[in-house]
Amino acid sequence: MSPRLIQVVALVVAGGLVYGSSVLVPPINEGRRPLNMMGSDNPAENAPPDFVFAVQAFGAFRSLLVNLAFVRADTYKQQGRYYDAMELSRWICRLQPRFPAVWEFNAWNMAWNISVTTYTPEERWNWVYNGVRLLRDEGLRHNPRAINLYKQLAFIYVNKMAQPVDDFHFDYKRAWAWRIHLVLGSPPEAYGNLGGFEPGAHLESVVKKMELSDLFAASLTEAQRRGERPLSPDDRPLPESVLPMARESEDGPTPFEVAQKAAVDRLQVIADTPLKLDDLYAAHPAAREMVAKLAELGVKITAEPLTEEEFFHQTGLAWNFMMRYRQLADPPAMLTSLKKSKRHDEEVLQRFDQIVGVTRKDPDGMALVRHVQHRALAEAFKLNPLELIELTRVFGPMDWRTVDSSSLYWINRGLVAGNETISSFRNDKLNTTRLLFFSLRNLKNRNRLIFEPYPDDISRSYIDFTTDLNFIEPMHRAYLVYGPNFDNDPDKRGAGENYRTGHSSFLQESIRDLYFAGRIREAQKYYDFLRETYGLDQNGRPREAYLKPLRDFVFDIFYEMMDSQEHARGAISGFIDKAFNEMLRSEFDGYATAMRMAAEIHRRYSESRVDKIAESRMLPPIEQMVEDRLIALYFTLIPTTDVSASIRARLWKLLPYGLQRPVYDVLRPMFVEECQRFGFDLAAAYPEPPGMKEYREANPGRFRDARDQDITTPVQVRE
Repeated sequence: MSPRLIQVVALVVAGGLVYGSSVLVPPINEGRRPLNMMGSDNPAENAPPDFVFAVQAFGAFRSLLVNLAFVRADTYKQQGRYYDAMELSRWICRLQPRFPAVWEFNAWNMAWNISVTTYTPEERWNWVYNGVRLLRDEGLRHNPRAINLYKQLAFIYVNKMAQPVDDFHFDYKRAWAWRIHLVLGSPPEAYGNLGGFEPGAHLESVVKKMELSDLFAASLTEAQRRGERPLSPDDRPLPESVLPMARESEDGPTPFEVAQKAAVDRLQVIADTPLKLDDLYAAHPAAREMVAKLAELGVKITAEPLTEEEFFHQTGLAWNFMMRYRQLADPPAMLTSLKKSKRHDEEVLQRFDQIVGVTRKDPDGMALVRHVQHRALAEAFKLNPLELIELTRVFGPMDWRTVDSSSLYWINRGLVAGNETISSFRNDKLNTTRLLFFSLRNLKNRNRLIFEPYPDDISRSYIDFTTDLNFIEPMHRAYLVYGPNFDNDPDKRGAGENYRTGHSSFLQESIRDLYFAGRIREAQKYYDFLRETYGLDQNGRPREAYLKPLRDFVFDIFYEMMDSQEHARGAISGFIDKAFNEMLRSEFDGYATAMRMAAEIHRRYSESRVDKIAESRMLPPIEQMVEDRLIALYFTLIPTTDVSASIRARLWKLLPYGLQRPVYDVLRPMFVEECQRFGFDLAAAYPEPPGMKEYREANPGRFRDARDQDITTPVQVRE
């Protein structure tokens, strides 16, 4: 065959293939559309100028440049030139803006690989958050339907920041909490009442319920009396939930529903406030004059889109607007108040208050505050308030200052981008379900965030977490919705075959937690479900553990530990310690619950041992054990920094007077030395409880020698 003929045949075949491919493109595109795999017709559409230049200028040579840039970036990273490596990574993304894997790799490299080579909290956080911003602000803007980018972003929150896989994970939590705290502040009734009982609910004294000692009766009376006084930063009262037993009503909303409604209402106010400045002026004409006057103070509120860099700039709204609003609206953090930090712009702060009307709650000023909050969420952090509300309605009252709530948000955004929903999805079912379970589990374990920011150094802010019983129901529903997706069990019972054991264990733990918190109605609901769904063993016989009444089911595990004085003392001491930890977190319901449990175990053990054992093997009175544990707590945990010292002072200020009086004279020498060492005001950090003179006269016995003689403390011994 002649070469000419071969060329003609090849040309005809090539033309036929081109024609055939062009004919097949429309049906292929139709097949891609349901799978959400359609890209933009114009790759430079909505792209910034530098992206457009990179795409159009280099053309087919982009791939070669990307390969060279990858090699050079890795070399820079090995040499410790991390910022050079980061800039090259950004250029790699600019050269391939529609290639999601490039964004995913570079974000992972910053958040995981480069971050662990640094040694300070600020450096670590900067690199982790650079990875977040690369995905959130740039990667998703150019690849809005790339589900893997959403999942990678969620994984940074739920794993890198949330889990103790990194020694600096608490610093990540502080840094993120501070950002959202500036915008939203604490959640509704954050000081221990989120998800608590409705105001005015009937309260029954522990003294009547448990027949405790006069110490607890006095503590209850004083706590209730102090709770009637207005809240002030210098004398934070205890709510009446300290030591009373809350009795759940059979009617009305559950604590979960109360907390959920409060969370939705707060976000709804922000979502209803206009996002555009002109719309705000139309709804609140007085806001225009406020903005003009604020400009004279250096507070610039414009109609331009708000980026996070601009928001947190030295002259941005984070510091000049939201920070001043927080100073006026929120009580100062413990460490700030103890050190008596003086505001450098007191006159400016007063002028700000006169303009915006924070203290007088001016409606137009509050609308301006909500406008800034709305823009900070939607524009700076890419958090849509309407979607926050929807997730709150679906899952429960999340504290958006926690990193786990953000992971749940971005999982949902990814599913929506893929034309799926949070309750029904097909894309990567296993990994998506894992991320959802991880997020919900973490929210159940630590959605109640106690955060007292120290603006001078956020890494020294007080942060702690505790269990949020409001997320038992969302986690329970998640088992029922997602478990059957991987089930081979034809009966389709509960969470299915693969998740049955985990669901059963979760329900048992949750039933005990709810019962101890006084939420009996909810505990009974889950116990009934547990018995009906998982009440039979593999042989079809009833499980004996589930045949007991609810109270016996809950308490049996604790009574099994009381076979000796040592075990009983350990269980009681453990609950007393837990009570103080709950008090430290301002979780007053948890404090009351732990104290009730300690008293109940003490009573049951003592009653079961009467006339059976020698007096020397009996337990001390419960009030004495509480006093001993409190003294041991202060003598054992010697502070090494002003932050740890402020935590001890926080606990002292929250304790009822009835617990302060018996131990004050013993601990006062330590308090004096501690305040001198850290520059605290003794009267502010460890105020003497009122009525000490009368208490000393009425109780001259137990600590008399300690009051009348010199005291040698561990601090003095060390000196």
